[in-house]
Amino acid sequence: TYEKAYTYLVEALEIRQATMKQNHPDTATTFHLIGIVERKLGDCERALGFLLSSLHIRKTQREQGDTALTLTEIGHVHRQLQDDFSALCCYEKSMEIINQHYGNNNTRLIDIYLPLGNIKRKQGILDEAEDYYQCALQISEERLGDKHRKTGIVFRNYAFLHFESKSYNEALEKFETF
Repeated sequence: TYEKAYTYLVEALEIRQATMKQNHPDTATTFHLIGIVERKLGDCERALGFLLSSLHIRKTQREQGDTALTLTEIGHVHRQLQDDFSALCCYEKSMEIINQHYGNNNTRLIDIYLPLGNIKRKQGILDEAEDYYQCALQISEERLGDKHRKTGIVFRNYAFLHFESKSYNEALEKFETF
């Protein structure tokens, strides 16, 4: 359960803080994981605190992939708090880091393009939503294949976009593709 995970992670954090340097990557990872658990438990404010602690440490590290990962998770928290502007900022910064360090075809981008598309769809900016879903689909199909779970998620979101824009034939086509 998330409650047990939280208990063990807090204990791990206390041990890490007592035995490691303050800016150790393992401490950042533990902050990050506690933030995820807090979000899953519904306490977004606490989740944000742990994730920001993780981000503070991760920004000092050479490996920026973890920084992008934490920024993406912070974006998820902001979306859950209905703060689309802050979520967009986090996703865009994460996307910038991934593109710069790993290229524009990295599978981590799928987890950014999907929520960006969802935000744009919610805002009624359907052409931008479709662009994000198309980017996610292209990476997912090329890198993961057309029968991967994430590819199915992209098709589902794409289908909802067409359904909401009353393009019922296109929606049905996307649902049937996977």
